[in-house]
Amino acid sequence: MHTLTTVTIEGPNASRALDELLSIPGLEATRDAPAPKVVYRDAGVLSAVGEIVGIVGGIAGIVSAVIEWREKWLKGRGGERLDAVIQDPHGNRLLLQSATPEQLTQALQSLAALKLG
Repeated sequence: MHTLTTVTIEGPNASRALDELLSIPGLEATRDAPAPKVVYRDAGVLSAVGEIVGIVGGIAGIVSAVIEWREKWLKGRGGERLDAVIQDPHGNRLLLQSATPEQLTQALQSLAALKLG
C-alpha cells in the first residue's frame, strides 16, 4: 500500500501540467522533499509525478478548479496525449481526463479523511 496520494501526468509538457495542477488553490502538494519526479525520453518529458499532502478549504471549489484545469489542457493541446492520474494511499486510481465531478469529489474527500484520521 502507498502512503501518499500521488499525481502522475504523462505526455507532452507533463512537467508544466503537473506544476499547474499542484498549484491549484486548496491543494497542498510537495515540491521539495521529495521533489516531483520527472522522467525524460527522447529529449521530451514522458511523465511527471508529484504528491498531494492535504486539502485546505472547500472541496467543491477545488473540484471546479481541477475540472477547469483539465478542460484548459485538453482544449489547448489538440491531438496531443496528456494523461493525469490521482492514486490514493489505498491504490485506487482516478484518470482525470474522464473523471466526473462526483468522482473527483469522492477522491478529494477520501484524501481529506485520511489526513484527519
